[in-house]
Amino acid sequence: MTISITTGDDALRLARDDGFLGEWQTLAEACPWATAFQEPAFARAWYESYDDEPVLALLRGDDGRLSGLFALARRGPSELTVVGGRQSEYKAWISDESQGSEFGREAFAALRRRYPTATVRLRYLSPGAPTDVFTEGELGARSTIVTHRRPVARWSVGGAEAYVRGKKRLRSKLNQLKRMGDVSIDRIEDGDIGELLDWLEPHYDLRMAALHGSTPFRSDHHKREFTRRLFENRCMYVSTIRVNGEVVAA
Repeated sequence: MTISITTGDDALRLARDDGFLGEWQTLAEACPWATAFQEPAFARAWYESYDDEPVLALLRGDDGRLSGLFALARRGPSELTVVGGRQSEYKAWISDESQGSEFGREAFAALRRRYPTATVRLRYLSPGAPTDVFTEGELGARSTIVTHRRPVARWSVGGAEAYVRGKKRLRSKLNQLKRMGDVSIDRIEDGDIGELLDWLEPHYDLRMAALHGSTPFRSDHHKREFTRRLFENRCMYVSTIRVNGEVVAA
């Protein structure tokens, strides 16, 4: 198994090539542990918004078909980050299911040869991704695995609406809004969200500062562009609550 490492402008050109993106999407859809954070639309939005050097570890079969991919970026000589950085909830390589462990080991080995002093942190590893990569062989001696309990809420059709109806506090908040005027809840899937981001950024930072002492948009001048590109690439949609036509939540 031979892994190729493509970096910098060459990697960015691949991330903008429709043919390659189609191969990437096909592989992601076939990989059991792939999430939205391993899909090409998310990676392209991140690569085009941030200054980190793109790094793609690729595997092709004898027939030329893409069968393994690990998307990362280089942040200086001592750090490789999986595409998305902290804004990617789940991190992993993607591959044909039968090659998951082997490709993972070989990809990390190729990255270590290319960047011998760099570290890679996968917080959090995608559910179902092969963990034996980090417990066996040479990589096992160099890896640390930490287990986190992460509760998952599973919504059935209509489940979210039923949850809201069942919460007295949420019903009370909605009734308060209705007493202020006409309330509308809208889902935005296309168009320009620049004006909405003008409203959202300070309100989001204020809330996060109160809860966690952080200001994500103010501290990260790339975050607005990344958010806009995620929307344009249909990686996300936006919902708003308006009272008398004015946004009060998004």
